[in-house]
Amino acid sequence: MGWDENAGYSTVTSVEPLVGLASWNNNPYACPPGEYELNMVFDPDYLKTVVFDPLGKYSCAAGSGGMINSSPTGSGSVKARQIYCRITEISLLVGYVNPVGAGYVPNSISLKYNPMQFARELITSATINTTFTVPASTRSIILCLTNRFRHVCADAEEVSLGGAGITSFGKVADTAGAVHPDVTDGSFIFFNKGYNLSFTDAGAIAPKIEGSVDYSKIVDAGKYQVYPWQSAQISLGNEIQPREMYSNLSPATGQMSRPWMDYTNFISKFQGLKASNMSYAQYCGFESFFREDGVGAGDVSSFLPFVIRNPSGTLATTLSVRGQLTAPPDALANQELVCIAISDQLWSVGFDQSGSELPVMTETNPLI
Repeated sequence: MGWDENAGYSTVTSVEPLVGLASWNNNPYACPPGEYELNMVFDPDYLKTVVFDPLGKYSCAAGSGGMINSSPTGSGSVKARQIYCRITEISLLVGYVNPVGAGYVPNSISLKYNPMQFARELITSATINTTFTVPASTRSIILCLTNRFRHVCADAEEVSLGGAGITSFGKVADTAGAVHPDVTDGSFIFFNKGYNLSFTDAGAIAPKIEGSVDYSKIVDAGKYQVYPWQSAQISLGNEIQPREMYSNLSPATGQMSRPWMDYTNFISKFQGLKASNMSYAQYCGFESFFREDGVGAGDVSSFLPFVIRNPSGTLATTLSVRGQLTAPPDALANQELVCIAISDQLWSVGFDQSGSELPVMTETNPLI
């Protein structure tokens, strides 16, 4: 981690690719010749999302659930279970390749790419009947279930844990025992049932990880639970997917075979993979990298992908989502439905071969 004994601290460099540019079919993260403008907005909760503690050791109570961006000074200023950092530089790394010599005018080119549109909607009922506005050139839809919670101990990059009824919520165990009467050490208590119960011994408590607790004693834990799909179907224009509505779904009992088959076909078609990058146990939220495997103990979970095959020229933009959850979530759970629409676009860059090296035309058009 770059520990410097003389300086007394670690230097860490974090490099993240831009997700939007990763959707290019030709040479990921590469753009054709031209002039570009990139607008970025920094996450206001970045101190809660830059790092992730999956075991809840760093509850970061002093930082309100996030790191503290300063160096502690003075006796007693370093708080237990708190992460401190000092960000010294933020930069955008861009590389480019160009021919040697002046006067080179690139050829006009057109590239097909697939932008992704994200939309979120809070869920407070077990019955879902909602609509989203998507591009007319939409070719696939991905539905995810998650809950809105920002904390160092919550995985900010995971948007589908709710597909197996896994909540990311939790609280700091205070000294008064207001969160859990038996835990007062300031650690982070996960409210997810699957992280704290053992399903291998008739529901008995088992030490899945150091710090697992008796779930039944967590105060109001039930109000923060999220619930998976029981049935689901979407429609866009004349396209209805799946034709026969998903029904009787249950990740807890492994009844996810139809969505799983559609997921593997989806991965094979668009990513060129012959097999899934998730096992069926992971898809059902059973397999964990950090804990004892069990129902609702996974670190990744299921999402529902749909391929849209509307005829050419279809201008439908209203996506309808219908479904049923296994139970209605409480308002405190902040459960969300995340809709990802992936569309086809054509990016064209034109050059005057007898003139400037700069493009005379740059435009994007939907492929409908």
